[in-house]
Amino acid sequence: MAHSVGHYGLRIFHGHQPPQTAYYEDHLSYMCGKKGIMGGTLGDIVFRNITVSDCRVAGIEFEDISLGSNRIDDMHTENAFVVGQSNGNPGTAGFGIVAPHSDLYFVTDARFFNFPTGAALSDCSHCDTPAGDSGCRTTRFSNLQFDDATVLKRVVWSSPFKGIFHDLDGTLTE
Repeated sequence: MAHSVGHYGLRIFHGHQPPQTAYYEDHLSYMCGKKGIMGGTLGDIVFRNITVSDCRVAGIEFEDISLGSNRIDDMHTENAFVVGQSNGNPGTAGFGIVAPHSDLYFVTDARFFNFPTGAALSDCSHCDTPAGDSGCRTTRFSNLQFDDATVLKRVVWSSPFKGIFHDLDGTLTE
């Protein structure tokens, strides 16, 4: 659990390449100054049963996935509960999940609530930096739930505005 941390609730630096699947489970980050979970260049990692709330910039954000193209969906987030701004909190609601500037990321069984500003999803983490990427990376989604009364925007595209969100079951767009 991470609460009222100045920057990141959970920060995983570049180069975390476990020899077998690493699981980060049952994590809660709330009221973080920047992001609830931030990852650099990551390998075979699963984030399971994650709750993020009231994080100023993003709830979950990963820069890059460094797996081979045959490792589709290996690096993923499952069973995420994402709140942009909780009731009574005057803070800002950035993004729920920001996809990496690489292919192969998968999000399944995620629920999004209370994004009066920002959006539940965005793409291309760190593409707006001088060493950024040209975009057009594919992120896959399934079994998403949005509280339509409180999530005003499901997706906001980040610079360079070339992301691909593959909606596997129609729950992103229904």
